[in-house]
Parts: sequence; structure tokens; C-alpha cells
Amino acid sequence: MNRLTTPLHVPLVIVTTLLSIGLAVPLGQATDVSKELAVKYLLATVKVFRTACVENIIEHVKKAGIQPKEEWLKDDHAIIFPFQFVKLAAVDIRHDITDLEVGLISLSPIYTSNLPHTKAEVDALMKMMDDPKHEVLTFADGD
Repeated sequence: MNRLTTPLHVPLVIVTTLLSIGLAVPLGQATDVSKELAVKYLLATVKVFRTACVENIIEHVKKAGIQPKEEWLKDDHAIIFPFQFVKLAAVDIRHDITDLEVGLISLSPIYTSNLPHTKAEVDALMKMMDDPKHEVLTFADGD
């Protein structure tokens, strides 16, 4: 069976499409609301879709013996990892909103591509490590 027609691919496409549509409208209207509120909406949406991916898709297909794998595109009996789902959705978001970047960063990532890119990101991660309940919003200009 072709990977693009498998039943597992359809929910991922639908969720990714909904994520892109759901984010394009509020961020496109960011002139009416603060940039911070728009980013909070974006982060909450990404978190919800990541959680939905884990709880509703991955947990469901595990019952059928399908496991998440890093090389999921090469294996018809595998599904995407949640972190890959977020990164894939970020690519779609970037197509619609070119001045916005969604990503996963860490001070000690498995992949160097997930290292912080700016001093502001490093500072934000340090603040979050000191107090995990601390919310940090960082913009490309460092504000």
C-alpha cells in the first residue's frame, strides 16, 4: 500500500492542515491583538495538536502493533514521533506565515539542529530551567 494512502497518513494530513488553517487566521489578524497574545495562541495550539497526536493517534495505533519510528516514512508499519509532527507542522506554518518560526529547542538536544539559535533563546531556556512554571516568549528580534 502506498504510504500516502494509508489510513495513518490521513489523520496526520488532516491534523496538520487544521493546525495550519487554525493558526493562519489569528496570526494574520495580529494587528487587532498583541503579538504576545498571538504567540500564546500559537503555542497553545501546537501543544494541543501535539497532545492530540500522542493521545489519539499514537496510542490508538499502538493497539494494532504500530510504533513511532524516526524513519517512519520508510516503514509502512510505523508512525511519526510527536516531535517530528511538530517540526513537520512548523514547515507548513512557515509556508503561510513567513516571519514566524516554530521549533523545538534545548540546551542539550539529541540533534544539533535543535540547539538555541540566539542568546535570547538560551536565556529563555535558562529561566525555564530555574523555574519550570515560568513562561517565556521570545521573538526573532530578541524582545
